[in-house]
Amino acid sequence: MSRFSFEKLAKIYDASSCPTEDGSAQLTIADSELLELVREIDNDLDLTDEIGISISSDTSSVTVGDCVDVKVGPPRPGFAKMYTNFDAFLRVPETKVKEPENYYIFENRISSGSDNDSERLQSYRLILRAIDILSQAATLFDATRRVLYFIGNTKVVVPIEYSVKDLDALDRKSLSSFIEEISETIHRDRKFTILLEELNSVLANVSEKDAFSFFLKNIKLIWDRVSRGYKLYISEFSYSKIRRQIENEKLDYLAKIHKTIVDIQGQMLGIPIASIVVASQLKSVSVCGTQYWSNLAVTAGVWFFLILLLIALANQFATLRDLKSNIVRQRDRLHKEYMEVSDQFEDIYTSLLNRERFHRLALLLIGMVGLSGAIIETVAYWKLTAVGFDACSGGMVQDVMDALNASSGDLKTL
Repeated sequence: MSRFSFEKLAKIYDASSCPTEDGSAQLTIADSELLELVREIDNDLDLTDEIGISISSDTSSVTVGDCVDVKVGPPRPGFAKMYTNFDAFLRVPETKVKEPENYYIFENRISSGSDNDSERLQSYRLILRAIDILSQAATLFDATRRVLYFIGNTKVVVPIEYSVKDLDALDRKSLSSFIEEISETIHRDRKFTILLEELNSVLANVSEKDAFSFFLKNIKLIWDRVSRGYKLYISEFSYSKIRRQIENEKLDYLAKIHKTIVDIQGQMLGIPIASIVVASQLKSVSVCGTQYWSNLAVTAGVWFFLILLLIALANQFATLRDLKSNIVRQRDRLHKEYMEVSDQFEDIYTSLLNRERFHRLALLLIGMVGLSGAIIETVAYWKLTAVGFDACSGGMVQDVMDALNASSGDLKTL
């Protein structure tokens, strides 16, 4: 491993002017670190051969802020690569399909691994991502010759050839959309098939040497056609199946939601009986007697019925809560698995959730009506019954005790 890192070499390149045809350049020593690097290079001939830089000036009296003359040549193969501009960079065939390691381009001061905001560098890296997608969609990719083969109704051969002009003219927004959408895992194989068919159609009459440049220049047209083909596939092969599945789920959920009311219809019918009809059976009572106990039994029955009703309502509320949770989960799963068409079914889930909400309100209203009926009946009981429970219950207890004593005496006689 070289003791002189590529990062140090890139720092020297950053401080140097773009070399002329004979490699002449000027290096500005901006800080003490650069000064040490310059002296290290000047004192080590082996290092000069390795990085391709030689110092032409006398460095003995050089200080920070001075400029020195240097000769810039190509570094040792395997250590780094240096280019004056992007044209020279792209003239190397391998760089058109893979970004090399440890390279430096004087134009725009671009180096490998850098986050340089150069539009050309952004376009270049975006094209490399597109090539990766095309190599997966192609019938065959010859990595050695850098040629894509798309074989469908016709055979289209696409050598990967492009220039700086293609980088400058690239519609990065459309190419980014193309890459992101077609890279999604859902129906990916089908997207590749549609892409192959469209490229066979679009590039059929384009010369091989211009095919890749044509693809880049017309990426918006090509992606629009692929997108339409994919939507057609979704509508023809998946939409009807999804629709049937969701409609069946809708009917099932509707039946379960309606059942929350059907299951308590008996209790619902008992509400008017427990409130109005029962209350009408109450009689005015001023002394203890059978009518007092009849009024008390009616009132107790009303509250017992209300308790049973509230228990049933609580159970139905829990059922509706579970149904709502399932509906939301099904909707989220649809959005995740069928994002392209999920919006077309949103109204179904909205109607189900609205129906669930309506039944929840209906159950709440039923509970309130039942409670109101019980309160009305209880108020009527207190208005019509002038004697208290203590007064009447005392006599009843004494009667029970007398009956027990009489029974005990009969047993002793026997």
